[in-house]
Amino acid sequence: MKNLNEFIEMAAKAFGTIPEMVLSESQKRVHAMPRHMAIYYATTSLKMKDCDIAVAFNRKHSTIYASVKKSTWLLESDKLFASTYITLSEEAYPEKVVREREVHEHAVTLASIIFKRPRVLDNHGYYDKRIDEQLVAVIINNYLKQIL
Repeated sequence: MKNLNEFIEMAAKAFGTIPEMVLSESQKRVHAMPRHMAIYYATTSLKMKDCDIAVAFNRKHSTIYASVKKSTWLLESDKLFASTYITLSEEAYPEKVVREREVHEHAVTLASIIFKRPRVLDNHGYYDKRIDEQLVAVIINNYLKQIL
């Protein structure tokens, strides 16, 4: 797993800038986007506290919170931001990618086992169609993440 400074360097390089500009007060997109990515990485992958990230970036903790919120929105709405972040985080934290793939494979296997069994009927003799394989896979996936 890469530390925060290494991730900042990777993000800066991906956006064609230098780490010093990512850490600066610049609000230009080319400097702000890698900053958002690095702050999001520090929060989610490195599990750093907002106050520690604020010190590293010379910002207030409320700015860090706003950056994480914006990054979450960008990951859902901006395909370029999302693909760049995913590529960088996979390079920075390859163990996590392998683990997530293993968890997903276990979840799919367990879901297929569950749905090969006879359907369970409710008290009135009806099968509840609201539960499907995808929902069970999500539930199992979350459970496996907790235990592994």
